[in-house]
Amino acid sequence: MIHLRHNGEKCVGTEHRGTDSIAWGAYTSAIDSNLPVGIRYDMFVSGNTYENYHFVLGIGYVKYAQNYVGFKDPDNGTANTGTTYVLWSDNDQDIGFLNLFKHA
Repeated sequence: MIHLRHNGEKCVGTEHRGTDSIAWGAYTSAIDSNLPVGIRYDMFVSGNTYENYHFVLGIGYVKYAQNYVGFKDPDNGTANTGTTYVLWSDNDQDIGFLNLFKHA
């Protein structure tokens, strides 16, 4: 995800793989701090379409009996105004993410 790193404007970021032991905590901490998270799927399946390296914007999460990650998909058409929620445990092996924030 090197191309997601912004070297201007004193931005810093932390990169994680979904399977990292601290990944879920890092993701939820960013969301709780009102920081969006750039998520890259190594493999993304939508209907009958299969994509490599698809990017979505992580904006939320839900904890039930299992953990769900919520994201917006900018490639899902102009009528896409909702948030998609998927099981973290079903997707953690296929994602990497970058918490990006401005550094003073």
